[in-house]
Amino acid sequence: MADNKPEEQTNTTTLQTTNDDFPGKTLAIVGLVSAFFMPIVGLVLCIIAYFQSKKAGYKNTIAVVGIIVNAIFNLLIIGMIAMMIVFGFWIFGAISKASDRDNARKATMQYLGLEIERYAQDNQSLPSSLNILTSLSGFNASVLADSSGNIYNYVTTPQGCDIKTTCTGYVISIPAEVIKNDQETLQYSGNVSL
Repeated sequence: MADNKPEEQTNTTTLQTTNDDFPGKTLAIVGLVSAFFMPIVGLVLCIIAYFQSKKAGYKNTIAVVGIIVNAIFNLLIIGMIAMMIVFGFWIFGAISKASDRDNARKATMQYLGLEIERYAQDNQSLPSSLNILTSLSGFNASVLADSSGNIYNYVTTPQGCDIKTTCTGYVISIPAEVIKNDQETLQYSGNVSL
């Protein structure tokens, strides 16, 4: 059986530690440099280089260092991706909850609109403020502010009208949490026939 090992090797279990070129050295260098650009590829290259050198009977420190550096970079990348996913779900959840609160505000404004119209039918005029609606039987006064404590704004239209005679419409508004199409407020408007 022919021995393909370098001549200076006398014991097959001893690894060579020479500075000369040996199998896997160049691949290990490429793998180590790849750690900074493509750590997954670098890790694979360093592992291949390590086993090539080991099979040839050489110790490949560059490959070992490359495996460690590439493993660290891969773990950092996986950690950053995991953090981005968690952060994304957190942001999505926060936006979803804010959107739900805005939808509740819209429903409340519709309710207030119905109550304004009921008040107008009973009194032949629009209310001067939303607080006056508390005089209506069955009115839920807790809806005058949203869950964040913001008060609903109420104005009669046309601007400058007299509530008792010339006001024919109203606008209810409140700041939006989720700004869509540059709308910073949610609005609900209606008209009444007096």
